[in-house]
Amino acid sequence: MVLTSERKQNNLNTVFDIAKLCLCTMIVCIHTNVMPSITFPWIRIAVPLFFLLSAYFLFQKINSANRSEHTGILTTFLKRNLTLYLFWFVVLFPVTLHYDRWFSGRSMVQGLMLMVKNFFFFELFRAGWFLMALMIGVVIVYYLSRFMSNRAILICTGFIYLLLCLRTAYSEILYQHATVVMTVFSKYEDIFSRGYLSFPCGLFWIAWGKWFAEHAFSWSPKFCILNILLSAVVLFIEYWNIYVYDGQKAHECYLALPLLCLSVFQTLRSIPAFAAPYSKTLRKISTIVYTSHWSIALLLEEYSETIGNSKEHILLFMITICISLLLSVLLITLQRKKWFQWLKIAF
Repeated sequence: MVLTSERKQNNLNTVFDIAKLCLCTMIVCIHTNVMPSITFPWIRIAVPLFFLLSAYFLFQKINSANRSEHTGILTTFLKRNLTLYLFWFVVLFPVTLHYDRWFSGRSMVQGLMLMVKNFFFFELFRAGWFLMALMIGVVIVYYLSRFMSNRAILICTGFIYLLLCLRTAYSEILYQHATVVMTVFSKYEDIFSRGYLSFPCGLFWIAWGKWFAEHAFSWSPKFCILNILLSAVVLFIEYWNIYVYDGQKAHECYLALPLLCLSVFQTLRSIPAFAAPYSKTLRKISTIVYTSHWSIALLLEEYSETIGNSKEHILLFMITICISLLLSVLLITLQRKKWFQWLKIAF
């Protein structure tokens, strides 16, 4: 089922592009630790929504094309994201090498093998894990859909997400009552990486993005607000109970997180379409800020005084955002020049 006409879809991108910039800002908040702990569960919606958005537009495009074109669309998507990934890997390589120390205490071969493993199962630059998780996750969901229904895919990926919730938010319970399960998680992470920072984390959200791309419906404004408020309250109650139990303030996965993420996403879909000339530029800025911000923040932390209170975290956030935005303006401006058109691979 095709959700919208091509013209309406392009207009809808404006809504989502504004949302992407807001979500990107939330991710910068997470990595600069600028927000109070009470907001942790709510700002966790950023990465899931990025998975949802990316999968939604990809499968919407696939559904609107002939079956013979599906593989070509997927291949183009993968090439674009892989090029983006490799560009920022090269640009940020000195920073990443400085902090990750792939070759420290290892032979050249061991260091290269670690890089290969991180390429597929983690990241080769800070925050880069999302891009590889998206690529692998999209391929898995796409080929699963050839012989499985959406419902079956959602059940399977939902089970994986449940396991990740147990590994993160409910890990203290597992340590005390299910040591065998924790041992299995530890073995997996020793061989590959942490599943909540790799493609297993994205599968559930990608599957939902595909589902939304194939089902057209909208909510009234009152229903949107009600769903967001209720799901936000439920998520906070879960967060607070976990915090009281184990004392940890931040986790990557919560059982109630899908309620809020899916409510926010459907609300964005329900906003009336409108066109804006700056939509594409916002998209570029979001990409550049996301890929560069964490490396910038790490450098600022290292070469400044110790970040120890809320005012210093706010300053770190503001400087990181400013440098990322300046970098965005520089790359976008240079890309328009004749000799620098290749810089479009940066976004």
